[in-house]
Amino acid sequence: MSDGQIKAHMIAAIGGTAGSDGKVGLVKFVREKPMTNGESDIWMAVPHHLLPYLATVAVKLTPQPADHGATKDLPFVLDAKYVEFGQGPQNQLVLTVELEKGASLSFELDAGQAHGLASGIQTALGKADFAPPPGTKLS
Repeated sequence: MSDGQIKAHMIAAIGGTAGSDGKVGLVKFVREKPMTNGESDIWMAVPHHLLPYLATVAVKLTPQPADHGATKDLPFVLDAKYVEFGQGPQNQLVLTVELEKGASLSFELDAGQAHGLASGIQTALGKADFAPPPGTKLS
């Protein structure tokens, strides 16, 4: 594309599945307008090691309303359906967040990150007018 323009296709839907070889995730984009042969589906085989980068790109491109807590330092906010702390196979601390569309993300935290997270939550709770849900036991 020597003229510097990018040719992009409008997508009506997206989906995916695991590849049968166990090495790739298959991502399906459904075009808004079918191709000249009538096909609408475009499949991309994404190696497992690149899937986190694909997710990162999608998150970075997600627009956030200004009143949703987005700031210069925190530009993207996703709704968490469920949050859980637990331990991984080697007893490491793991934070798992389930997103509204059903995907779950798990993060391994070291001691410094865990303490920073706890401190940040305490600070945020102190600055905001958060009331715990009815029936919540506070220690």
